[in-house]
Amino acid sequence: MKDQERGVQQLAWFGFTSVLPVAWNVTAYQGDQRLGALTLADGGGPVLEIRWRGGNPVQAERELKRQIQQLERRGASVELVEFATNTYRVTRGGATVVLLARQRLFELSWPQQPMAVEAIVRSFSDQAHQAFWRWTLYGVDGVAPARWSLRKISLLPGGSRLEFARRSQRILLGSWSMAERWLNGRSLEQWAAATIPLVKNNPAGRWSSAGTTRTFSVTERRWFRGWRNTLGFRHNRQANCIVWFQVEAPDTEERMFQVVAEGLVSPERPDHASG
Repeated sequence: MKDQERGVQQLAWFGFTSVLPVAWNVTAYQGDQRLGALTLADGGGPVLEIRWRGGNPVQAERELKRQIQQLERRGASVELVEFATNTYRVTRGGATVVLLARQRLFELSWPQQPMAVEAIVRSFSDQAHQAFWRWTLYGVDGVAPARWSLRKISLLPGGSRLEFARRSQRILLGSWSMAERWLNGRSLEQWAAATIPLVKNNPAGRWSSAGTTRTFSVTERRWFRGWRNTLGFRHNRQANCIVWFQVEAPDTEERMFQVVAEGLVSPERPDHASG
């Protein structure tokens, strides 16, 4: 059964993933892979805050034990969660907090009546050790190298976009809503040729297909080397959006082009730990 039909959605952000109720939306974010926070809310206000702290699994476990000891000394109710390793549920003042030691230390806080605590903790995964991370939010669904910097974030009702950069290279992951209206009966190739400048201005560019994903590539000479600009599109009919990526990099980065493209083709089971 599809996630939205089950009332849940995938969230993937800075190397961690979780399954959350579909009605929850991200309202605030800050930080990077080593230190950050993400706040989610529904129509009634904040429902979950996720905080994380960098390091490695050994440091994360050590810091977890230190925090648990401090909380117990302050009289908080602390219980080990049996179905998850290095995971504790803390209750104090009516609020519920779950502390998890994975590749990093995470704190999941429910400011209101806790909802779906067990399901969220069971689904939570930290993939910080992998070479490529999945990013899934507001229709965006793709992968980018873990070591690249997230330079720009745009989360708007009509479309969302994340921009990653390393020196002069760029990767964009994005989505456009109301896909049926944009396409208006046209194929992805026909629509892109009529509306996307890179495709319109390069009629000699090369199209390729993998599953329902269509990819368009243009190669040029830049600073005495081959440079490739690649766009990929997938029509997510369930969410009625166009999911897309763009990679601008030297054409020698074949592995990166391949992994980013595969991330759009097969979003269900990304596995790029060895990339």
